[in-house]
Amino acid sequence: PVKKKLETFREKLLNESTVRQMTEDAYGNLWFGLQNGAVVKWDIKAANNDIHKGYEVIKPKGLYYVQKLYSGKDGAIWVGCLNDGLYKYDALTNKLLFHYTKHNADNKGLWSNSVNDVYAYNDSLLLIADEALDILNIKTNNITHISTENGLPSNTVLSITSDNKGILWLGMANQLCRFNLTRKMFSTFNRRDGIGYDLFNVGGDYKMKDGRLVYLTDKNFIAFKPESVSATAMPAKVVITHFTLGNTSLQVDSLYKFHTI
Repeated sequence: PVKKKLETFREKLLNESTVRQMTEDAYGNLWFGLQNGAVVKWDIKAANNDIHKGYEVIKPKGLYYVQKLYSGKDGAIWVGCLNDGLYKYDALTNKLLFHYTKHNADNKGLWSNSVNDVYAYNDSLLLIADEALDILNIKTNNITHISTENGLPSNTVLSITSDNKGILWLGMANQLCRFNLTRKMFSTFNRRDGIGYDLFNVGGDYKMKDGRLVYLTDKNFIAFKPESVSATAMPAKVVITHFTLGNTSLQVDSLYKFHTI
C-alpha cells in the first residue's frame, strides 16, 4: 500500500488451480483453499517473511473443491468442502484434528457433506451452513441440527454471520433469514421486502466496521443495517377445527386413538 504497487503471484504449489478461499491464522500465516480441493499454507517463519517462499501443501487435492476457509478463535483452521465435509487443522502444527462428515456416528454427524460456510458464534459453538444449520459444540464435539423440522424456512443455508446484537443472518436460496438462536425465532426477507435479487452466494457474507452486513449474490450484493430492518408480524397460529375424508366428516374423538393423523 505504501508503494502503491500490485504484484501477481503464480506459486507452483497452487498448480494453476483457482484460489477459491483465503484466510490468515492467529500466527500470521496464510491459508489458500483451491478449486482442486487442496489446501496450501504460506508459513511466515519458514519463509522468513518472504511471500515468494515458505509454501506447503497441507491437504492434497481431491475430488471436491474448497468452499470455505475459516480461522477459528481457538487457533484452528476450518476447511469446508463440497461433498467432503468439514476439516479441522491445527494452525501451528498443520495436524488434521478431525474430519466431520454426515457419517460420523460418534457426534451425530453433519446434516450434509456440502459445507457452505462456517461461523464461530462464541467460544464453544461453531455454526455450520450445510444446507440446514448445524451447531457444533467444539468442547464436546457434539452436533445439533436445525432444519425445517425446527422452524428453519428452508434447508438451503449458504452463508452465516451475526450482527452487533448477536442475531444471526443466514443467506439462503431466495431469501435472507434473521435467526435469534437463543429464542429460536426466525424472520425471512426476500424480493417482497425490497431485495432485488435474493439467491445468495456460498460463504458470501461480510460484516463492516460500522455494523452493516454485506451479502453477495451472483449478480450483485446487498448492504444493510440490521437494526433498521423490521419484520412483518407473524400470523396467528393455525387452529384445526374440523376433519373431512373426501366429503365425509370425521369425529375428532375417534381420531384421538391414532398416534398420527
